[in-house]
Amino acid sequence: MISQIAPAVLLLASSVDYWGFQPVDQGLRSLHYRLMEQLVKDGFVPDTDVEHCYVQIDFSRSFCSKGGELVSYFYRKINRMYSVEYSNLEALANKQGDLSKCALVILDDFVGYGGCQFLSFSYRNYHPDLFNRYGKVYVAILIANNLAVQTFQQASG
Repeated sequence: MISQIAPAVLLLASSVDYWGFQPVDQGLRSLHYRLMEQLVKDGFVPDTDVEHCYVQIDFSRSFCSKGGELVSYFYRKINRMYSVEYSNLEALANKQGDLSKCALVILDDFVGYGGCQFLSFSYRNYHPDLFNRYGKVYVAILIANNLAVQTFQQASG
């Protein structure tokens, strides 16, 4: 049995692109730059040169798997976001005050076919009161294929 599947396992292992830390570092820096550019444009970040520029932004990794949690950790460290803490779903739901002038950023590592947890449980159906409290919700993903992007665009209407 093992001898029958060994060639397939070897072919699969040789077909995978393995990333070292440098491409991940570059990708997360680029993602952060583009995200901050959009947050400034949308009025959620007044000045990107100061550490406390994130006061109107909540970050969450509640909708990702372990890979997304790891990438979220790297994202925060690489981009020197020392004052930022990630909120879980319960913390987001219990947040007090008017969040209409705040943004929510959901980080994830990879969306291949558009079936990540965030997209598959359709946030508008399950947590509309939570997400609709925010001025805008951003989904920041390190890698996504075209089908995932199309799925998200359809889900977010």
